[in-house]
Amino acid sequence: MRRLTIPAALLLLSTPLMAQERSGFFFDVGIGAGLVTSPVEGESASEWGASGNLALGGTLSPSVQIGGGTFGWYKKDWGTMGNLMAIINWFPSPTGNFWLRGGAGYYVWSEPFDISQSGFSFAASGGYDLMVSPNIGIAPYATFLVGLASEIKVDGTGTGINASFRVFQLGAMLSIN
Repeated sequence: MRRLTIPAALLLLSTPLMAQERSGFFFDVGIGAGLVTSPVEGESASEWGASGNLALGGTLSPSVQIGGGTFGWYKKDWGTMGNLMAIINWFPSPTGNFWLRGGAGYYVWSEPFDISQSGFSFAASGGYDLMVSPNIGIAPYATFLVGLASEIKVDGTGTGINASFRVFQLGAMLSIN
């Protein structure tokens, strides 16, 4: 019985309950929790915080959308990270609800006590749209974002210390096509 259960579950997940209509403009807004890991000079610290994202763009085909987006992370004692990036969404099945997103952009990190950092970033996401209408879905999703190493500054002055960071986010997204 168990041998039938797993393939049946995979088939059910790959078959959309309601087909999504992708055309024209798209808009996504998501909220979740993000785990930041920041290795600095051989040491590493991790912390959970609030995170969210916003994306908009256009549909090239039923399988491909391109646009721009933001990603943010916040924790009171750790500061705020904002990211602006170009994104591409890919739906492996033109009528399916599973999607993957990739992006590249630029981040700015501000911490308490005038500590800051900025540099290039890359992100990858995946999710599944649970359709509430042909053009509106709610998606559980996961994102992995990497901020490339750059110099940490205090009051705008370089410290000679370079750091990178990683964010793993789990959240829920409202998607409108």
